[in-house]
Amino acid sequence: MTAIPIDQGAEPNDIKTWEYTTFDLTKPKTDIDGLNRLGREGWEAVSMVSSWGVGWRLVHPIVLLRRLLPNDGL
Repeated sequence: MTAIPIDQGAEPNDIKTWEYTTFDLTKPKTDIDGLNRLGREGWEAVSMVSSWGVGWRLVHPIVLLRRLLPNDGL
């Protein structure tokens, strides 16, 4: 694992604030349209995990997405 140093001299206005959501890929071949829609709304995929579900959705990927929130004037 690589550590990325945090700039201790950063001004509070330079700190980025993110909003997070998840997208459940139950049918990956058809869910691409949903991911593209989220991308147009400013969401960026940052991670993917495999999740244990129930019944026919026993194992499926879940995508973690983030988008930058506007600066609230901090």
